[in-house]
This record gives sequence, C-alpha cells and structure tokens, in this order.
Amino acid sequence: MIFIANNEKGLFDDVDDRLNSRLTACTCIHFRPYTHDELVAIL
Repeated sequence: MIFIANNEKGLFDDVDDRLNSRLTACTCIHFRPYTHDELVAIL
C-alpha cells in the first residue's frame, strides 16, 4: 500500500490499534516542502 498525506499523524488517528501498529512500522519517506520557485514552475 502507498499512502500520501500532508499530516502523517492525522492519517493514523482514527485507525484500529492493531492496524495502526502495522502501518506505523512501515517504511516512511519524507519529502521536503516545495520552494516558492518550484511551486511557480509547477503552476
């Protein structure tokens, strides 16, 4: 499964405890925020 979220903690807040423990043990990849110039280029 691949989850994409702005708020990782909020993603797992309403999840069952057993599922939460399995999902939080998975590999997480964190991305840095876009810079202003990058956002302008995207738009």
